[in-house]
Amino acid sequence: MRKTALMVLCFLVATLQLLAQTKTLSGKVTDDKGAPVANASVLVKGTKQGTVTKEDGTFSITVNSTAKVLVISAIGKAPQEITIGSSSQIGVVLANTNNELDEVVVVG
Repeated sequence: MRKTALMVLCFLVATLQLLAQTKTLSGKVTDDKGAPVANASVLVKGTKQGTVTKEDGTFSITVNSTAKVLVISAIGKAPQEITIGSSSQIGVVLANTNNELDEVVVVG
């Protein structure tokens, strides 16, 4: 009985360690002209886990092993969904949207 309980306990601990594995992803976000995109949001789809890009467009985020997709967006840019593969380096190019502002109203 003790051997069985000990074996089950060891199996549970090993399974939990496998589930708790994390992975660090890093990359660079640029626009369609090759310029870095600062302050772009990098989120794990379906969670509240995320980060923002630095002034040079680079980012680093630690994700759970169950994470599958990153959503990258910025103001004035079309958002992109990137599938997380085996690579830990991600390069993303965000295209401009056609939602240009024609007028600005200032209320004082």
